[in-house]
Amino acid sequence: MRSGIWREAIVALKYADGPTARVPYDGAAERLMRIHREARDRTLGILAFGALLDQKDIDRVLPYVRAFVTSDQPETADAVSQIIMRSYEGTRLYRPEARALLKELYERDLVPNPEAREVLEGFALGQGWTRRP
Repeated sequence: MRSGIWREAIVALKYADGPTARVPYDGAAERLMRIHREARDRTLGILAFGALLDQKDIDRVLPYVRAFVTSDQPETADAVSQIIMRSYEGTRLYRPEARALLKELYERDLVPNPEAREVLEGFALGQGWTRRP
């Protein structure tokens, strides 16, 4: 399938169960997880991961999100960046759960990928966070 069609599918799934969904689609999160897992194109993987974070019921996707960012996949730095984008209050993408997840990942030193850890530590430094002893 061409990447343009995949992008359209991701956008449709994002809005099918997102905050503005008119007719929620219960399978949207599961389909986005599958697209993210199977994406051969980095951009599609990032889009699918971001769409997961925008799902109305974020608690349903947090176990998948947490498992991915605590893995050593090379794309985890992109995933951490996507979570950071949703951690700023006052923005359209803001999710308090994203901020809480970042704090947990940082304080418990759960991100093994060096590049992703660097992204997270840079954000944490800007927030004035410290690790628990």
